[in-house]
Amino acid sequence: MSGSSIDEDAALRQFDQLLHDGELFWAQTAPMLRREGELVFDFRIVPSFKNKPQLSTDQPLQKSEFDGSKNNSSPLQTAQSAHRPSPSDGSDIDHSDPAFFVSYISPQSSEPATSNDASRASHPTHKLILNKFNVYRPQFLLLTTDPLARQYDALDEADLKAAWSILLGSLTSQTSAAQYYVIYNCGKEGGSSRLHKHMQVLMDDIESGSPHKSRMDGEERGIMWPHVSGRADEICEALVARLEHATHDTDSRGANTASDDEHVEVHTLPDVPYAHSFTPLLPSSHSFNASLAHLVAAYKKHMSQCRIDISLKDSDKVPHNFILTPSFLLTIPRRKATAEGIAGHVVNATGMMGCVWCANEEQLQGWKDTGFSEVLRQLGVAR
Repeated sequence: MSGSSIDEDAALRQFDQLLHDGELFWAQTAPMLRREGELVFDFRIVPSFKNKPQLSTDQPLQKSEFDGSKNNSSPLQTAQSAHRPSPSDGSDIDHSDPAFFVSYISPQSSEPATSNDASRASHPTHKLILNKFNVYRPQFLLLTTDPLARQYDALDEADLKAAWSILLGSLTSQTSAAQYYVIYNCGKEGGSSRLHKHMQVLMDDIESGSPHKSRMDGEERGIMWPHVSGRADEICEALVARLEHATHDTDSRGANTASDDEHVEVHTLPDVPYAHSFTPLLPSSHSFNASLAHLVAAYKKHMSQCRIDISLKDSDKVPHNFILTPSFLLTIPRRKATAEGIAGHVVNATGMMGCVWCANEEQLQGWKDTGFSEVLRQLGVAR
């Protein structure tokens, strides 16, 4: 999607209008920073999450999941059921409302497709819409245009291409310098709340509560990733220098003439209580195709490591969290979505990085009682 752009300012105006109309939910949240050893956690109470739908199974959807028959009380749930897609669509995400639509993602096109009409986009693979239950302002869903693609499957190259195009400049603004990162919660154990395959595009800034930037004791410092240790920055700098040297020989299409696997190094960072794979990525000075090829190769290696960590066969689904920024890829194998003693609190990728979104004080107390690192060990693969 190189060359196309999406107007972030227009999307923010859409967001604010939907918020005013009561169609989506967001409120400023105050960070509650807590330290445990070398780790710092950012807890936020998000009351609207009490009504956020959660995934109960990875099996095919039943009609009741579309028609709202499980809904019996709250206005929030009533409003949601009114916008449910039809069963014939195959999706459990309302992606048809034009008020939420931002853009189609057509990686082969050089023009943005900002009309809610797939026929006007050049074979769109994904659709960018505003999220309904939000911590950030704005917050996006990046979902497949195939409503039958499922959240328990690993990302494919089209998914990675769509995410990478967003991070490398598709979202543009005249008034903001906000940066974004992308997460994917794969499978029920990975914290997914819907079955239609989708990623989330989240703001990466201190004031909004980034999972790897915050302020504590008057200083900017990390919330677990990746600045939990200066070692992460050293890894990034050293690998980027080697990658730049190794990939200078590119063909006319910008693709690396050497094997992309040769340039992928998988690391783990100190102090983190669970298994994970961390890979610095090619800088934006490289061509889109070269950096995308490196990302695809890195994700494949991460998936192989996840299978080893969870003792899975090649044919098994791999529950995991995927965190992508313009500079690194992080993958976390998952065993469980919820921890003992914190019933009903489904933890996604941001929670595994130390930015924890709770629906109420009881869930926060559950983290305190269990121990922050112990919760993460239960959810991932302890190390």
